[in-house]
Amino acid sequence: MKGHRYWNFVGLLLVICNLHGSAECSMCETCICSSTDSAWIVNCQGKRLEDNNHHRFDLLMFDEQPHLSVLNLAENGMNFLPTDMFTNLVNLKTLNLSGNHLQEIPENAFDQLWSLVDLDLSRNNLTALPERMITKITNLQRLNLSQNQLSVLDPDLKLLTNLTWLDVSHNNIQSLENGSLQSLTQLEHLDLSFNRIDSLGENNVIHLTQLATLILNNNRLVYLSPHELPVSITNLNAGYNMITNVPETLNNLQKLDMEYNEIVELNDNLSLLNRAKSLNFSGNKLTDFPNVKFEKLETLDLSFNKLSVVPETLTSENIPELSTLVISGNPIRELKFNAKLNLEWLIAQSLELVESIEEDAFSNLDNERSEGCLNLIISQNKRLTKIDANAFRDVNLCSLDLSSNNLSSISPGLIKMQNNTGLLKYGVNLQSNPFHCDCTLQWMLVDLVPKLYDAYPQLLDDLKCASPPDKKYMRMLHWYKWKDQVFCEDSQILVSKVVVEAAGVMSQSSETIKIESSTGMLAALIGAVVVLSMLVTVGIVLARRIAIKRSRKNRRF
Repeated sequence: MKGHRYWNFVGLLLVICNLHGSAECSMCETCICSSTDSAWIVNCQGKRLEDNNHHRFDLLMFDEQPHLSVLNLAENGMNFLPTDMFTNLVNLKTLNLSGNHLQEIPENAFDQLWSLVDLDLSRNNLTALPERMITKITNLQRLNLSQNQLSVLDPDLKLLTNLTWLDVSHNNIQSLENGSLQSLTQLEHLDLSFNRIDSLGENNVIHLTQLATLILNNNRLVYLSPHELPVSITNLNAGYNMITNVPETLNNLQKLDMEYNEIVELNDNLSLLNRAKSLNFSGNKLTDFPNVKFEKLETLDLSFNKLSVVPETLTSENIPELSTLVISGNPIRELKFNAKLNLEWLIAQSLELVESIEEDAFSNLDNERSEGCLNLIISQNKRLTKIDANAFRDVNLCSLDLSSNNLSSISPGLIKMQNNTGLLKYGVNLQSNPFHCDCTLQWMLVDLVPKLYDAYPQLLDDLKCASPPDKKYMRMLHWYKWKDQVFCEDSQILVSKVVVEAAGVMSQSSETIKIESSTGMLAALIGAVVVLSMLVTVGIVLARRIAIKRSRKNRRF
């Protein structure tokens, strides 16, 4: 039945196309066609041509559209390509075959794709490319072979001398054959990430004098030789390897990612990277940071290293443009800045040894930039139980995140209400702390909760009490706009007051007589309850004794 319906569909399309007298009909019935002044575009992405029927391909008749410029056949579940599928497409510039199940490409499938400049074969099951195919597409500028089953970098790729962009990430490549890339002198972007490469080899990358971006993360590299890398590189990502050194000769480098390697020390030669704007050394084994100057550095990530203190070499004099500093996950015991530093963002999370933050700990942090304030994130520090009321003295805060620490109390002086709405510009996050909701935190109900409710209600979702028991797990939002001093009164007194104040009698003059609670009244009430309990207990005991005597008299032998 399914096949019968399919051929009925094919027949119907053929009839329609004959009526229109155009080969474009069937193609545009199945796919999405559009055009610009310089290109005719056919988008067949996700049209599920997985039955791989030759007649279905013939029906689309791509080969009869010589003016076709862009063809997208991604995500169609195709297992093979008909050899004549792209015949006569001499003007095709962009071809996308990604996300299919192709295991090989027919040798002559691309014979007439002379104008092709952008080819996407990613997310298939290719193990190699036929040499003949490569020789026919030498004008290619962009090639995406990521997420295939390549075990080697095809040596025939050296014929694609016009390539400017090459992605072979997420394959099984173990090594680069010496000289296999040296002819790709126009290459500007090279992605070799998520392979098994242990060496870049000789006469490969060093000859790529136009290379700006090199992505090597998630391989098995242990060393990056300065003699293997061209000085043209501006963006280098070599994270998640086993590298022990930093390629300091790349003086054009603007962004360097070396996270989660085996770097133990950074020396003064790091200053050769004087054009760097972003340095990421997260997840290494650094115990300090060198006393070097970076005139253009804006972002520095030193998280999850072995820093025991905040390095005093991090100063505004050494790094005048630094705006973001990340020191999370270090064995720092005292979170304090002893040197002047001009920041917009400070991130200090997962500091497992920090138990308290003392007075003026951040007084050396300043911000003279356009925003004029600091965004401070001190969260997820499980041992942090105390923050001095003057810890942020003289610090102009934009936002403050103290969530997910171990704070049971917090001083109102710590939260400076600084803008027209009486709140920090980007809010105060105190959620997921084990707050003890007593009178010392009444200010949160009076001042903080109403302001957060109006400006940042999402910051109230998990702002809860952990104690005392009668308030445990209750959200502070529960008491929004309550007039009573909820956190300042004992729960029993509060209940008594509410009950007694609700009572009253109407006098003949229609005036309300209010009976207010007092300590003496409460004591009398408690005494009466105790006496009543004792009388009830005595009554129960006497009733049981009488019942026993009666049962003995009525016993029969």
